[in-house]
Amino acid sequence: MLGPILIVLVVVVILPITLLVGGALAAALFSWALDKTSAQDHEGNELLDLNK
Repeated sequence: MLGPILIVLVVVVILPITLLVGGALAAALFSWALDKTSAQDHEGNELLDLNK
């Protein structure tokens, strides 16, 4: 009887939390990389100053 309870606990509680935290970390890393790349590619552009 302990097996099904553990499976439900993992599927209902642990798996969604893991997916949400992992997605947030991936989004933060992707955002940081794109910001860094765009700042390097468009150095000297006056529009970058407006974004800060």
